[in-house]
Amino acid sequence: MDVPYLIWSRWKLVARQLDHIVMMLKCKSGGKKNKLEAGHRVAFRTKSELEIMDDGFKWRKYGKKSVKNSPNPRNYYKCSIGGCNVKKRVERDREDSRYVITTYE
Repeated sequence: MDVPYLIWSRWKLVARQLDHIVMMLKCKSGGKKNKLEAGHRVAFRTKSELEIMDDGFKWRKYGKKSVKNSPNPRNYYKCSIGGCNVKKRVERDREDSRYVITTYE
């Protein structure tokens, strides 16, 4: 196997695991909109030249913020699939900008 295939295979595995984790974090609705339980977050640190990586979901960007002590901004996204109330934020690592930190909540 060549290296790009291994990287792609690993990313597909991470995307499937993420899908499972996000579904586990969703609360059952009690007559209100579905929400994630307060404080539940999952973060991934990935070495990538791309800022946005395909995780199998559709996202709508709703904000961008400068981060103190970091040359890189933080971008905010909401899941745009019906019934999905997951949010994510994406930023480059402060110490090593080759890495992207993606946090799902």
